[in-house]
Order: sequence, then C-alpha cells, then structure tokens
Amino acid sequence: MGKMMTGADYGPVFQEVFSARAEMPLVSGTPLPVPELTVDTAFAHHEGALNESFARACLAAAYLYADHWDTAHRIAQDLPTREGSYWHAIIHRREPDYWNSKYWFRQVGSHPVYPALARAVQEQVAGDEALLPFASMVAQGEKWDAFRFVDLCEEAARKEGPLKRFCLAVQQQEFFLLFNYCYQHATQTAGR
Repeated sequence: MGKMMTGADYGPVFQEVFSARAEMPLVSGTPLPVPELTVDTAFAHHEGALNESFARACLAAAYLYADHWDTAHRIAQDLPTREGSYWHAIIHRREPDYWNSKYWFRQVGSHPVYPALARAVQEQVAGDEALLPFASMVAQGEKWDAFRFVDLCEEAARKEGPLKRFCLAVQQQEFFLLFNYCYQHATQTAGR
C-alpha cells in the first residue's frame, strides 16, 4: 500500500483543502472555500512526470472533501478508471443517492485499498465494544464490503450515536487511503 502520507506531504494546495475541516460529514453540505484546483496548481510542488488520470482523481477528491459536489462529480464521471468510479461512488453516497453509489461501487469491483481499509477499520474499533458489531458487518479479515458500508451510512445519516461515529471515522479512513493511493500513482511514487 505504501506509507500513509500526511496532508503536508501532498503539497500546499491539498493541505489547504484538507485543513479546512476535521472530517467530512456523511452527507454533503455547504461548500467550503477552496482555491481553484487544476492539475497544474495542485501539483505545482511536484517535480517530475504526473499520471494525469490519477492526478485528476485527486482533484475530484479534494473538491469532494470541500463539498463542491458538482465539480467533484463532473471530474469523477469523466475518469473511465476504477478510481474514477470509486470517487463517483463516494460522491453519490454523500449526495445522498445510495442506490447510485452502489451502482458505482459495482463498477469499481475489487480495489487495492480494500484490504488496507478492512484492516484499518478492525484496528480502529479494537476495544470499543459499541463499534465492534458495525466493523464485523463491513470488514472480515482483508475483505471489505462497500455495499454494506453504504447501507450503514444511510442508516447513520438519520440519527446520532455509535453508528454515526463509526461511519464518520471509517469514511475518513477510506477517503485518505484512496486519496493516498491516487496521489502516489499520480506522482509515480507508489511502491517506493
């Protein structure tokens, strides 16, 4: 998977976007102010070649994080890749349009971040009796159930409590695992 990078490792533009809030809400809200994001501006700190498709996936993610739903959606739907489908699925999960989110997760199929996400979720809830049942619904060993997580997010969006706390934390893990994956492939640092 590669090391998990901090926001500062992603450069100043992404750092600015990610520092605007502690975590994304389960459902999109009012867009936060963000700088104009283009591949050139967002990756200006990076020297060397970029993989354009993965770089654009990072842009979709940053706009999603700041609740610029339409822009994130437009970028993701124009990416005919597994990562474009994954961001598209998360965008619709947060819209919320849960059926459409599941459609896009079917397009993703299995993704390389799923095993790391399943492990992270299990580690995150270890010792928290209130959250263990939720973790076992979505993560078994290195298997991740994206469809069941969509269902849990739908349920959690309607009420406060342990399920909502669980979904918010997992969504944050998922976001940064996928962003890190895309960023490393955009900058061709995957596996280093």
